[in-house]
Amino acid sequence: FEVFQATWRYPDWRGSLGTAFHFVFDGADDSAGKSLVKDIYEWANELKKEIWVFSHGNWSKDSDLYETVQAASWFDVVHEPGFVEALKSDTETFFASEKVYAAIGVTWKRGILLLGPPGNGKTQTIECLLKDLLAQDISPLYVKNFKTDRDEEWGIRAIFEKAREEAPCVLVLEDLDAMVRPRVRSYFLNELDGLARNHGILTIATTNHPEKIDDAILRRPSRFDQKYTFALPSLALRQEYVRIWIAKVTTQGGFGFRSGADVLSKEVAEKTEEWSFAFLKELFVSFLLRSATDR
Repeated sequence: FEVFQATWRYPDWRGSLGTAFHFVFDGADDSAGKSLVKDIYEWANELKKEIWVFSHGNWSKDSDLYETVQAASWFDVVHEPGFVEALKSDTETFFASEKVYAAIGVTWKRGILLLGPPGNGKTQTIECLLKDLLAQDISPLYVKNFKTDRDEEWGIRAIFEKAREEAPCVLVLEDLDAMVRPRVRSYFLNELDGLARNHGILTIATTNHPEKIDDAILRRPSRFDQKYTFALPSLALRQEYVRIWIAKVTTQGGFGFRSGADVLSKEVAEKTEEWSFAFLKELFVSFLLRSATDR
């Protein structure tokens, strides 16, 4: 068979490109060829230890993100008692409640917003949630930005069209305040909560700056129904997190400490007020790197 490719440039100021393929099969009819192309297309679109990621106008399959998600562990996530359980319950209950939504005549969709200063576990928590959902055959879709060669409205539409195709799925939008700029706010809201039927889509978004998000997104019911705040860790949470890293340094780094884990974790926690989890982690990573150099 022969394949002809046509490429053209759209007459817009961005000069974005379009591409089409035409297959010509040498045979009595083209049924076998069409079947072959269909099988190849379906195989190419199957996820093979990958996660769909949208960036700069294209969906691609990301195996590195899949590996990161599979390596995530709730053991490394530190929150106040009941926090993780409530968040996991929200996600699990949603995907188990399609019939409940139908019975009360409500669209089977939901939004969860994770907010708070950077470095306090939002991304790590999402990775753990995605790992759990992958184990239940729920498709995760991860969005890096709305940017495309055309315009951001086209990107937003492509994102939600893919989510509707993959549903039931979880759609992750990190740093929502940076993505939803004033020019595209109305378009984003229409896709999130307009006439289109977002059946089976759980949207999980994060923001470091909730004050920058329009009230129409932040406070309107049925858009982001549940909000979880990831604040700077308390003394008790810092001590728990430090204890986890002391165990890692001891078992994986081969280091020992004169003080016991409880005493040392308490001392470090008391001296790191206003530190995020990310800064505490960096403290131990820097210690390991320095120790490796000294050795």
